Amino acid sequence: MNCRARHRRLAAYRRLQLAAKTDADKAKYAAIPARELPHVDDEQMLLLGLTENLLRADRGAASFNPC
Repeated sequence: MNCRARHRRLAAYRRLQLAAKTDADKAKYAAIPARELPHVDDEQMLLLGLTENLLRADRGAASFNPC
């Protein structure tokens, strides 16, 4: 995913967060879901990224992340 796509996704998430009316919707958009991998070195991160991209390519939505 390139930098512009990340920006668009973040902007869309913020719009959803601001548009939330119910408490359930507000809670749903209170935080962006993410995984933190604190004990992963650069080589492991590279392998994880390549694996994720290959799996995505198998589903027809390959991406390249130059950022």
